Amino acid sequence: MNAAAFPRRSVPPTRRPQLRLAADVDAMSALQPDWALQYDQLARGSFFGSVQQARLPQLHLAAETLSKAARQRGRTQPGAIGFALGLSACGPSFFHGQRLGSGFLMIGRGDELDLTTPDDFQLIGMLVEEPLLADIWPRLYQLARPAWLGQRLVLPLPREAASLLRARHLGVLEGAVPDTDGRAATCLRDAILLEWLRVLPTHAEVPDLSAIDARRRLVDRACDFVLAAGDEPPTMLAVCRAVGASPRKLEYCFRSVLGTSPSRYLRTMRLNAVRRELRLCGDPARTIQDIAARWGFWHMSAFAAAYRGQFGELPSRTRQQALAA
Repeated sequence: MNAAAFPRRSVPPTRRPQLRLAADVDAMSALQPDWALQYDQLARGSFFGSVQQARLPQLHLAAETLSKAARQRGRTQPGAIGFALGLSACGPSFFHGQRLGSGFLMIGRGDELDLTTPDDFQLIGMLVEEPLLADIWPRLYQLARPAWLGQRLVLPLPREAASLLRARHLGVLEGAVPDTDGRAATCLRDAILLEWLRVLPTHAEVPDLSAIDARRRLVDRACDFVLAAGDEPPTMLAVCRAVGASPRKLEYCFRSVLGTSPSRYLRTMRLNAVRRELRLCGDPARTIQDIAARWGFWHMSAFAAAYRGQFGELPSRTRQQALAA
């Protein structure tokens, strides 16, 4: 589609979707109040991210960037089908346990999201309400909407197609306005929806998703078991016994689903839990040591060093900022 297909109109800059910035993974969640997402920072160092969103009739556009590897879980919009394109070449990503690289297309329902991303990651995405997609698909292809559109899939996308889609998506996102009832908004919606549908195959090879989901469920059970243990983090042997897996199988599942070892991920998850509680706890009587111990960190000097290495600041700094806010 050429540029003429995109309606243009002059709008005040203040009406354009603002680029909102976050200096913390929890702030990334707060920037998206309509969605129920939780981010955990996986890579070490100071984090920053950005979010830009726009609503059009029966369609939601988004773009986000994250400076550090993270895992985001939760839901976006039940009753919608999501399409997303990862644009990072700094490392592998994992979408519901499926490995993807730069320029891979993700498809999945909005009732659940599980995405692990590398450093310096950029994503563009679109949520389409199912009635709109069910109406459009047979008109375009003279076929019923394929069943694989309702599953969580990763599809390869040629680099040229990914680059063009990124430019079109960001162009429409930048020009979208809050007026979602006018003809201009409908024209914008149809234009960008057509661009996304253009890159979709009419047929897709669906992998053995049951095996992938089984590995992801085992990983989630291990995470739940460790979080439930609280101030007494279990050994890897105890985790294996709890989830019914050998150490080799547990290692394989974590690496295939998240790209890291279970011991490293589970420790990072506990550090994220401490940071989240430090930021949310408004009771000055609760000390940093109390909160760290609740998540199994008993040696304060070692904990402070690990915390600073993970998040780029001391826990006292996080607490001071939270109490000041």
